[in-house]
Amino acid sequence: MTARGVIAAVVLAAGGSTRLGKPKQLLPLGEHPLLAHVLHCVRQSSVDRKYIVLGFAEDQIREQVPLHDFEIIHNQDYFAGQSTSIRRTIETMPDDVSAVVFVLGDQPLQVPEVIDTIIDSYRDDPSPAVQPQFADGPGNPVLIDRELFGELLELTGDTGARPVLRELG
Repeated sequence: MTARGVIAAVVLAAGGSTRLGKPKQLLPLGEHPLLAHVLHCVRQSSVDRKYIVLGFAEDQIREQVPLHDFEIIHNQDYFAGQSTSIRRTIETMPDDVSAVVFVLGDQPLQVPEVIDTIIDSYRDDPSPAVQPQFADGPGNPVLIDRELFGELLELTGDTGARPVLRELG
């Protein structure tokens, strides 16, 4: 826990993989499913709490990916887009959570150092959002302060938090 409160990581893994036709989260990458690599990264980071949002293929994911130290957030409305997972997250966050680091469940090559750098930046200079910048522009994961939770609850569709982040400039 930080002086500003708890920082939680939330892995967004509820998506329906409609274009692929099968659970993208379970595609093999080396010896493990893609999602297992993402969870390993989060486990190696300095977050205070770990959550995962599940929806599509939840039973298969539970069978094939170790989730033992992640609290599960159920999203039955996953088919309506990523915003439903974000809203569901915000609705379930305990009051002591100051910020959430949203981690995409289909980006297995993330490294814990990026999550830790985002958290360190937030701790050093608290701002409503911290997003890494890469050569091709803004990226993920994204840390969002409780100050913006109300705006996240208004999201719709498959946009994620982009509209809220754009407003910050």
